Amino acid sequence: MRSLFFLAIFFIFTSCEKQDLCDLTQYPAAPYGNADDTLYGDTFVRYLYVCYNESSYNKIYTYTMTDTCWVLDIEEEYNFNCP
Repeated sequence: MRSLFFLAIFFIFTSCEKQDLCDLTQYPAAPYGNADDTLYGDTFVRYLYVCYNESSYNKIYTYTMTDTCWVLDIEEEYNFNCP
């Protein structure tokens, strides 16, 4: 019985789908659905969320291509126009 429990836990943790950031043939998906602004370049993609989560900040997710994978950089900017 105990072995079935551990086997079930093993399958739960190993079957979770993870985003493959090492597939350089496709741009990574936006982290929180449709972004307010998306900018594509040859070696980068930037997703911008304006007034993220009803706060006074914009959240910027920039994926940059390296030799083997995409690297994520997250920035926050204060936005005076947010409510």
